[in-house]
Amino acid sequence: MSWITIDPGLTGTGWAVWRHRELVASGAVKGGEGEWYERASHIADSVAEAAKPYDPDQLFYELPQFIQSRYEVNASGDLVKLTICAGMIAGRMMQRAVIKPIRIIDWKGQLDKKLTLARIKVALTKRGSKLAGTTTHEADAVGIGLYLLGEF
Repeated sequence: MSWITIDPGLTGTGWAVWRHRELVASGAVKGGEGEWYERASHIADSVAEAAKPYDPDQLFYELPQFIQSRYEVNASGDLVKLTICAGMIAGRMMQRAVIKPIRIIDWKGQLDKKLTLARIKVALTKRGSKLAGTTTHEADAVGIGLYLLGEF
């Protein structure tokens, strides 16, 4: 059994593939150039292509949500675009995988990016592993998988 975890985004999307309890591959796809819908389509195609060799049974993705904080405000139009991107990824994968959303509040709560990344690196070190790249998108995709395994 293999599964994939996704942190969707229009500037970049992180993904991590798991076989049983082991992280077997991870990475991030950049959004590229063009209008938001062209970037979303590129991301969806790229994630589906990255997942293909592993034939995942399940896809877990971070459920897009409106975030308003002291440092960040996402306009509702951005949320719609992000939701469409996540839907495009799910649409590319639904022929071969069961799709399940994961709420941000459930997997990382209120942790900021820096603390989230530090906790993910510690959890991976305990497993004798590390991130393939340096993007927070990839780290979040791995973090979602660690959460599902009860390790985050």
